[in-house]
Amino acid sequence: MSVIQRGETSWRAEFMFKGARYNATFDDRDEARAWELKARAALKRGEGVPDPQATERGGGAGLSWGCLLDRVWKLHWSRLERSAGNLKYKLRAAKTYFGAGTPVKEIGRARINDYIEDCIDQGNSPATLNRKLSFLNTALKEAEAMGAIAKRPVLPHYKEGGGRIRFLSDEEEDILLGVITRMGFDHLRAFVVTALDTGCRASELLSMQWRDVDKDMATVSIWKNKADHPRTLHLTRRVRAELRFMKTQNPQAPGPFAHMKKGGALRTQWERVINHIGWDDVVIHTLRHTCASRLAISGVDMKRIQTWMGHKSITTTQRYTHLMPGHLKGVAEVLEQGRSALRAVS
Repeated sequence: MSVIQRGETSWRAEFMFKGARYNATFDDRDEARAWELKARAALKRGEGVPDPQATERGGGAGLSWGCLLDRVWKLHWSRLERSAGNLKYKLRAAKTYFGAGTPVKEIGRARINDYIEDCIDQGNSPATLNRKLSFLNTALKEAEAMGAIAKRPVLPHYKEGGGRIRFLSDEEEDILLGVITRMGFDHLRAFVVTALDTGCRASELLSMQWRDVDKDMATVSIWKNKADHPRTLHLTRRVRAELRFMKTQNPQAPGPFAHMKKGGALRTQWERVINHIGWDDVVIHTLRHTCASRLAISGVDMKRIQTWMGHKSITTTQRYTHLMPGHLKGVAEVLEQGRSALRAVS
C-alpha cells in the first residue's frame, strides 16, 4: 500500500497490480487508502477499478468529515489570506473533535450540541461560538450541496455582548427534578443535583473519582479542569445523599458518574427531559450558571465565587456581578454629592 501526501491537502494512492500501475488523488488520506483497498479487491475479482471521483465524493452519503473539510478549504478558504491561518486552526480543531474519518451524515444537531457545550466549558464567548458555528455551517452547506446529507441541521446564533445569563429559578429546578424522578432517571437526578450544588463542569463530574471524595462525603477535590486550578468543594447535604446513592448503585465504578458518557445515556436522558418540559434555552451547562448565579444573588463575593467555580479569570466571574444585591447601591448618592460639590465651587 502506498499513499503519499502531495502538498498540504492532497493525497495520492498508487499501487502496481500484475505489471500495471494504478493511481488516484484525493483530498483525504483515509479516502485514498479506502480507494486503494477497494481497487485491489476489485482487480482480484476480475472487475474494473472503482471510479476515484465516486470514492472521493463518498457516493454522496459516504463522505467523510475530513474529506469534506479539505474540500471546503480548497473551495472557500484557502485564498482568504487575511484569515487563512485562523481558518486552518479551526479546520484542524474540527477534524480532531468530530474525527476525520467520521461520516458527515453522523454529525447531526445532537453531536453539535455536545460540541457547543464543550466550547462553553472552555470559556468561549457568544461571539467566538458564533464564529465556530459559522465555520461548521459553511462545511455542512457544502455537504448538503454534494448530497452527503439530505438537509443540514439548523445551528443556533448567540446574542453577542452582555446578554442575560440563563439560570434556573427554584421553581424551574423543582420542575426539572420532578420530571427526572417521574421518568425514573435516578442517575441523571444525582448528576443534576451535584451539578447544581457544586457548579462543576460536566467534564469534571464525569471524570470525578471516588478517591477524590473524602470518606464522610463532605468534600470533593477537583484535580483536572479547564483552568488547571485544582479546588476542593464542600458538599451540601443533598449532594452527599445522592453520592451515597450512586455508591450503592455502582460500588465497583471508579467514580459516581464514570459510567455516564456525555454523548451517551447522559445526553439521551437529558434531552428527553428537556423536550418533555418544552425548554429550548436550557442545556447541561445551565446547571453551572445556576450555581454561580445563586452564589452571587446570595451575596457571596466575586473572589470566592471565582475560586468555587474554578474560573481562570475574574472577568468570567464578573458576568454575575449584576445579580449581587445592592452592588450599585450608593452610586446615585455619590453622584448627588458630586453635583453639590460642583455647585459649591461655582
